[in-house]
Amino acid sequence: MPTSVVRGEYVVIQADIFNYLPTNTTVLVTLPASHEYMNVVIDSDGSEILTSEDQKQVISSNEQAVVHFPIIPSGLGTIDIEVSARSTMAADAERRQLHVQAEGVPNEFSVPVFIHLDPTSTNSFTKSFNITLPSDIVEGSSRASIRVTARVYILRLASSCQLAGFRLTAFVLRVFHQARGIIFVDKHVLQRAVYWLLSHQNTDGSFNEFGHVYDVQMRMTSFGDHSPGLTAFVLLALTENTDADWMTGPYDILGAINKAKDFLIGSFDRIYDELSLLLTCYVLLGMPNSSELEEKILTVLKTRVLRNNEIVLGRVNQTNQVNSYSRWGTGYTRARPIDIQLTSYALLSFTARGLFQEGLELLSWLTHQRNPYGGFVSTQDTIVALQAMTEFVKHYAPSGYDMHVLVRTEQSPFHFEVNMNNSQVLQSHGLSYIPKELTFEATGHGLVVAELDVFFNAESDFGESAFDVSTVLLDDYLNSFKLMICTRYRLAGESGMVVQEVGIPSGFAPDVTSIGNVAGLKRVEQRGRFLDVYIDRVERNSMCYTVMFDRRDKVAHSQTSYVITQEYYEP
Repeated sequence: MPTSVVRGEYVVIQADIFNYLPTNTTVLVTLPASHEYMNVVIDSDGSEILTSEDQKQVISSNEQAVVHFPIIPSGLGTIDIEVSARSTMAADAERRQLHVQAEGVPNEFSVPVFIHLDPTSTNSFTKSFNITLPSDIVEGSSRASIRVTARVYILRLASSCQLAGFRLTAFVLRVFHQARGIIFVDKHVLQRAVYWLLSHQNTDGSFNEFGHVYDVQMRMTSFGDHSPGLTAFVLLALTENTDADWMTGPYDILGAINKAKDFLIGSFDRIYDELSLLLTCYVLLGMPNSSELEEKILTVLKTRVLRNNEIVLGRVNQTNQVNSYSRWGTGYTRARPIDIQLTSYALLSFTARGLFQEGLELLSWLTHQRNPYGGFVSTQDTIVALQAMTEFVKHYAPSGYDMHVLVRTEQSPFHFEVNMNNSQVLQSHGLSYIPKELTFEATGHGLVVAELDVFFNAESDFGESAFDVSTVLLDDYLNSFKLMICTRYRLAGESGMVVQEVGIPSGFAPDVTSIGNVAGLKRVEQRGRFLDVYIDRVERNSMCYTVMFDRRDKVAHSQTSYVITQEYYEP
């Protein structure tokens, strides 16, 4: 039987019974009735009767019989399916689990709050929210959870990533080096990465871009050849690897680092791109500098990042509301990856200079951009943000934790205690409903993140999309079908990297090899009931590919499957 289906679909449970006995045996095969599914009996005239009925089979010695039980799952979640076979001489039973999902399009959002109580200034906190929801939520699909923790940098699920080229190498070099204390990383892998980066260094200390940049916003920054931004990005990876035991080789690594540093210092007054400027500030703060340069960096941090304790980063003020064409929205903004990186490098710089009061504003802003899993949009901004938040909390440790957090909903209040004994623990409380009104109250002192995570399915999408997506069944047979998916970009120019989540109908499995080589299609992987397709870019002309699906299990009355298309860096 399949591992998962959608509520309302007909699932045929197949039981194979083998008679090991030396004689022919009459076997009674039973699938008991349950409140989690409805048993279906097909009458002789083809009509369906919702009732439970045992089946008798006479099985010859050393032979097998096959029995089918059609059911219609009515509950959601994991349900038990147990089939038993009994005779006068022997009996056996087997239990398996079937995961039943709600129909419709899955949606999620988070309502986080950053609570910082300092006993010297204030010892109470209150903030209220009105939660708006669409009218077409699928019945039974709603759930929510309240989470409270002092670990502002906790992450429950990492995002996937499809970077490329030169910056990917520098980024992965940093990640692998930081992971060496936890997992085994072959030093020769790091060595080859460093040597490859250094092979692209120019005589003036800068670096040349290699490969394609998928993020449209990143293309708009000065991260190209001979640029300070790209040089600072690579220099950060090189400086973090100077403690390695393979510093000897065909390249003078320390000399390359000094050349890159000199290039950044010489270019500092000509850097106008905010991401390049803040990244350069952070990199140079970690190296010996003149007092004049230190003052320049401090001026940048105090004038380009904060003004009167408010964030004034240009791109941060341009964050887009989720699905701005939507007929429904949460009412909360979600920042783009470039916003996250800007703020994260600024927070790292504030931490390096010990500007903790100013850094609290950035930490609070980052906290409010997180998704229900603790991450952000893409892998790179998530890792940089978590590093910035971790570094800040590590150096700015509150004078103990002693906080009582009260979360009020229209149905009941929930109490959380955060103290030194549980400050590293994620406390959560699941809700079977989504509150319409929510109030966070706190007293005491410490630094805590509290949030409401909301999950639900809707019967349709919420508005106009930047993409036109069409699907065509090319070959449709009982046990297989071929699906063609065509996508074009509706806006001007071209998109950044696009991710398509192709829903897999219950009972079928995709043949990934059937897609073949398609220009612009970079990667295809199956993730549960979805086929994730990564595309370099989508233009105004349609980009098409086909995929074959083969039946694996007997499922009828299939619910609608969806193709969800979004820009990876602008979801």
